[in-house]
Amino acid sequence: LTGDFAESVELCERVLALKPHHFGALSGICMCHAKLGDDAAVAYWRARALPTDDGERARWAARALKAFDRQASNYGA
Repeated sequence: LTGDFAESVELCERVLALKPHHFGALSGICMCHAKLGDDAAVAYWRARALPTDDGERARWAARALKAFDRQASNYGA
């Protein structure tokens, strides 16, 4: 981190355009907006961090576990 939170927000947005539930980008964008004092943006991105609908949350978790399993298999786990 270089302290350029506005640039970091832009980078996180680019990642989220490709992977809407990327945990690192979601947590990073929340942290950056908090450092910039933009509480409305923090609330917006926190709400996107995990789907609130039970069915969508289950599908999101299944996708996340599948992605984890793919990554683990790349490392011989």
